[in-house]
Amino acid sequence: MKKNDLIVKSNQLIESGYRLSAIEQKLILSIVSMVNPKDKDFFRYKLKISDFMELSETKGKTTYKRIRQVSKRLMQKVFEIQRPNSVLQLAWFSSAEYFEGEGYVEIGISPLLKPYLLGLKKCFTRYQLGNVIKLKSFYSIRIYELLKQYEQIKVRIFALEKLREVLGIPLKKYKLYADFTGVYQRKEKIC
Repeated sequence: MKKNDLIVKSNQLIESGYRLSAIEQKLILSIVSMVNPKDKDFFRYKLKISDFMELSETKGKTTYKRIRQVSKRLMQKVFEIQRPNSVLQLAWFSSAEYFEGEGYVEIGISPLLKPYLLGLKKCFTRYQLGNVIKLKSFYSIRIYELLKQYEQIKVRIFALEKLREVLGIPLKKYKLYADFTGVYQRKEKIC
């Protein structure tokens, strides 16, 4: 795992609404950066904890235990992807095997994520892991992805309700419109 490893995700996955902690998001993105989008199937992806700590500038001996807790939570957290005629509910990871004293964890990605991470020919976004791994908050990582989708267009405008939904912001949090200064509605959509 290196900072120039690419993350490739379908725009539909980026647009799905979910809320995670920063470390949960970083763990997912670290694993997704190991996925070769040309593969036909997922593998179990080996994450060396020391590499993750170095790249994300995470310190402390409790990181090993914390990654174990985070991977477990990610198998329990369900999010939704809006499909043309349905809503798909799934978890990010299908398995996590933590190797005590070895310093790594092997992660299995949910097989239902295949169409959103593998064989993408159109309507996807690509960026380097290093661009997000050091960001401090879940919101900054998600906003980076949402803006990266529109990099070629140079403008991204959201309806406030849609931004709240995509970022998983509860109604009672950031209640003032001023919290979202410069965010306006636009009907244009990219993939």
